[in-house]
Amino acid sequence: MPQGSPLGPAPPLEAPPIRRRDRLDPAAPAQRGPEPMVVWGQLWWPCPACGAPVSPALASEALRCGACGAEGPLSIDAWAPHVAGPAFADCLSQRPTAPGYRVGGPWLRLSRGDAACGSCQAPWSDDAVDGLIGGLAAECSACGASAQLGPPPAALLAQIPGLRLSCLTESGGIVLVLELSAGARWRALLADRRRRRILVDRPGAAPLGLLRRLLRRLPAHLRGELAPAARRPALQRALARDLSAEVRANLLCARRLDPAVIDLLVDDEVEIVLNNVAGRPDLSPSQGLALARRLAAGPPPRAVEGRTFVTVLNSALGERPAERLAAGRLLGELPAEALDLLLSMGDERVSRALARNPLLPEAALLRWVDRDDPAAQRVLAAHAHRLPDADQDRLLNAEDWSLRELLGANPGLDAERLQRLGRDPSLLVRLSVARNPSAPLGTLQRLGRADNAELRAEARANPGWAAPSPLERLRLMFGLRG
Repeated sequence: MPQGSPLGPAPPLEAPPIRRRDRLDPAAPAQRGPEPMVVWGQLWWPCPACGAPVSPALASEALRCGACGAEGPLSIDAWAPHVAGPAFADCLSQRPTAPGYRVGGPWLRLSRGDAACGSCQAPWSDDAVDGLIGGLAAECSACGASAQLGPPPAALLAQIPGLRLSCLTESGGIVLVLELSAGARWRALLADRRRRRILVDRPGAAPLGLLRRLLRRLPAHLRGELAPAARRPALQRALARDLSAEVRANLLCARRLDPAVIDLLVDDEVEIVLNNVAGRPDLSPSQGLALARRLAAGPPPRAVEGRTFVTVLNSALGERPAERLAAGRLLGELPAEALDLLLSMGDERVSRALARNPLLPEAALLRWVDRDDPAAQRVLAAHAHRLPDADQDRLLNAEDWSLRELLGANPGLDAERLQRLGRDPSLLVRLSVARNPSAPLGTLQRLGRADNAELRAEARANPGWAAPSPLERLRLMFGLRG
């Protein structure tokens, strides 16, 4: 501020950064209900002649610069929109002490909570505040300025809903008494698009009705970030009906979901959403059956292109819904119909997931023994140690070398059958036996002397490998072991 100004140093040109934890104070009384709230502050207006900040006489609507002596009128219509703008929203969302704020030229400092004099900012006692709200005049003990709350001017009342009383001083001070509900305070806070980020940071603090109304106005990436933090069932159901597949897929990453939300998303048409449904740990058997029916019937789901695959799937990148359901922990609880639907899809990746899953019920294996399709045979070969001996021998003599390869990789197969597979004419079958941690030592030692370098390396890398003694080496030379 220019030298000689009675106001001292000029207020800050820009407000200091507001910490995220100070954006909303849920413990403050002003955020809870429609109780009276006192907002007080100081306004400096730029002089039209020299541009210096000047404390205008708000009560008499006059402006006189102490630096250059310029005078002029300042109507309430000129400064009222600045008081009710972003600075006012900041005041409602912050803790009682608010920093200075520059709004397009004028300097404005507003605070809520403990009231103070509008002229010198000396704190007011509770009795003085109660007297002001009751319509009595009060005199500041520090500067002697008198203040009296009265009906607010029409221009200010039109800018600030819920305003009950106001006091305008001759030194730029302003005191407002408001009665705003929590929803109205949230609407004032979210009037600026930049402040809507608070919905993502604190979704549990906002009123549910306001959240549901603002969902359509939030951009898709903010709705996607809000979805995993949603806890209330009504909000989850609203997000489950979102038009963006990314939002619906992110919703399935929430720790807890209402069962009705999963029922809605089981019928989704986008593969990325169904993929996350299949990976839910709280999926019920009935929902798993509905998902299997959804995947087995109708056209294949649509794929989502772009960054959605990267930002939503994460570790599940590339997994398809049926494959993820077949590889999940829910497989042992699924009804027989759901297991038959997964096997009947004819997808090699699904059948391999069924073959790798140890939770596949034995009843399903016995029911699939008589099936001749390749998918069922692959699953049976991977779980052959759980089948009767006659079915194990039948798979052992199968013409398809891929079935024998699955048998050789089965760690639950007995030693006699693994010895027979260790002499199989197919190199891939012998390699699977060499990698099997349950392979007999004699078989591993014989494969470790094979002509194929890869077969020797795999057998010697097996955790059950041990170098043969001279006598065992002699037996291996004559084919008496392994």
